[in-house]
Amino acid sequence: MKFTLFAFLFFFDFATTKLVYAINPATTYTVIAIRGAVKNAGNGLLLRTRSRFNQEDRLYFSSPKDKLLVVNELGQTFLCLYADTNKGFQLHPSKTPQNTRPGAPLNFLALNQYFSIDTIYVFDNQLEVITNSVECPMNKEQFFYVQFKWKDKMVNKKLSFNGDTLLISREDLYQVKGQQIEEGSVENQALLHYDLPRQVSLPISDLKLVFLNTDQLTEEISTLLDTIDKFDKETQYNKIEAFIFTYYGRTDEANFEKWLTKHFRE
Repeated sequence: MKFTLFAFLFFFDFATTKLVYAINPATTYTVIAIRGAVKNAGNGLLLRTRSRFNQEDRLYFSSPKDKLLVVNELGQTFLCLYADTNKGFQLHPSKTPQNTRPGAPLNFLALNQYFSIDTIYVFDNQLEVITNSVECPMNKEQFFYVQFKWKDKMVNKKLSFNGDTLLISREDLYQVKGQQIEEGSVENQALLHYDLPRQVSLPISDLKLVFLNTDQLTEEISTLLDTIDKFDKETQYNKIEAFIFTYYGRTDEANFEKWLTKHFRE
């Protein structure tokens, strides 16, 4: 009888421990970045950068396209998306960054491959692309330009350069007749090269650029760093890179490195 009672008490204690663990989850998530409107059903508040919720909370998404990037206490980052479940969301581990863009595009074909892969997310409002001034001449009579549609009109914007480096600046690109225009108001952007002596325009590629909001991005990464400050610098860098790749998309590696050094490494 004593043995039976002891065995029962041991089983009950073990089962109780597991039950307590199951109904009191320790995992809490901090919001690093958010796109759209997502509400925590527990407190009725919209989630923002630095907001927190736990894995048992119910989230309401205003649209299936809404998304969040979150980090847990272990420094693991996840993409939080709408799901047709009791909790209303599903977590997906951050992706490993993959740089599929070719190196310095030294001819027109390489430039086509560089720009046509997918959208390029640009830091600090300017993209610098090193090319070859012999294969891709840039001077007063030979130069690159961007063509796009704005208010039912076709606009041509000559691009600046510095030696072998092509400069694509947000301020220059989206300025028409001395006035800044909204980035989202233009359509069908394309990169071309013009040869004035021959009067020939050579189409290079469609152009899909997104100039990231520096203030917003700095706040997002600052929030991430606050939650992973226990890690060494190299690990922190890897987690920042994974965040950018998962939440935004592919970038120009040199552009990203320059921005990161300027804002977080100096």
